[in-house]
Amino acid sequence: MKKRALGIILSVLCVLLLFSACGGKDKKEKKKSDEAKVKVEKEESEEKEDEEEEVKLSPEEGTPFTTEAVRDVTMGPVTVHCQWIPFESPYIVDDIFSGRVAAAGDRVWILADGKLKEYQYANDAVTFVKDISIGDGYSEITADETGNLYVSSKLSNNAFLRIKDGNIEELAKDIGPVKMQRSGNVGISALFDIKKIVVADGTATAQDWMPQEHDIISTALISENYAYIGGRSEELDAYILKAYDMEGNHLLTFGEKGKDGDDWLAYVSQIMEIPEGFFGIDANMRDLYIWGPDASVLGSVEAPDLFGARYAWIAGAAKQDDGSILVALTQDRDDDSATELLLYRLSGF
Repeated sequence: MKKRALGIILSVLCVLLLFSACGGKDKKEKKKSDEAKVKVEKEESEEKEDEEEEVKLSPEEGTPFTTEAVRDVTMGPVTVHCQWIPFESPYIVDDIFSGRVAAAGDRVWILADGKLKEYQYANDAVTFVKDISIGDGYSEITADETGNLYVSSKLSNNAFLRIKDGNIEELAKDIGPVKMQRSGNVGISALFDIKKIVVADGTATAQDWMPQEHDIISTALISENYAYIGGRSEELDAYILKAYDMEGNHLLTFGEKGKDGDDWLAYVSQIMEIPEGFFGIDANMRDLYIWGPDASVLGSVEAPDLFGARYAWIAGAAKQDDGSILVALTQDRDDDSATELLLYRLSGF
C-alpha cells in the first residue's frame, strides 16, 4: 500500500515538473518573441526616420513665405503702417543673424551670409541691381544720406570700407564694426573700447569717446543726435541702454526701471530718432518700441503681430530718406525647406 502511494506521489511530481518545464520554455519563447518584436519595431522606426530625412524639401521644392501685404498696428500715439516688400525670388540665407540692411535714395543694400547685394527701391518693390564683391568676414553696413555705403567687420585684419560712386575705398584698419551717422562724418565702434569714428579726406580715425561703463558692450549705435551704448547694469541686474550727445555727455537711459519695470529690455539691436521720440527694436524679445523724448515707453508691439512672421529674428533696420524704416527679418519656412530673409517698410511716424 505504501509502495502504491509512493508511486502515485512520484507520478504527480513528474507531471508537475513536466508542466513547470513547459511553462519555463513557454516564457523563454515569449521573451524571445517580444525581443524580436521590439527589434522589428525599432528597425521600422529607424527606416521611417531615414525616409523622413530623405524627403526633406530643398529650398526650390519648399513653399515660400507669404503673409498679408499690409498691416496697420497701433503703437501708443502712432498707427504704424507695415508693408511687406517681397523680393523677385525668395532670399535664402544660412545664417539667421547675418541679415543687415542699409538705404539711401532709391538704393537698398542687403548684407547676408557675408554677401553684399544692391537693389533699387521703387513703387514699394525692390529690384536686384548687382552683387558687390567685398571679401570675406564683413558683417555690418550703414549708409549716409549722400548714398555712400560703409562696410565693416569684427575681424581686425579687415579694412573699414566706403563704397562711393561705385568705387571701394579703404578708410582704415583695426577699427572693428562701425555704425555711421547719416551725415557720413561720424560713426561709432565698440569692439574693445568705445571709439568715435571720424571720416575726413578719405580716411577714418578712431578717437576716445565716453567712458566704458559695462564689462561687455552689447549695443553701440548712433543716430542724428545721439550715440547709444547698451549693456548689463550691475545695480539694476538688467540690460540698459544709455544715450549720449556727440560730446559724450549722458542724456537718457532706456530700461532704467530694471527687470521689474514696464520699460524692461533684453537687448536693443536698433534705435532711431522719429518725430515722437525714438523707435527701437528689442531683438531678443522680438518686441518693437516707441519711446518719448524722455525715454519713457509710449507704445510697443510684438513682432508677429506687426510682421505676420512666426518668431522671426529681427536682423537689421535702416531709416530711409522720407523717415520710413526698412526692417530685415530672417524666418524659417513652415516646411523647414529654407530660411528666408524678409523685408518690410514701416511708416506713419
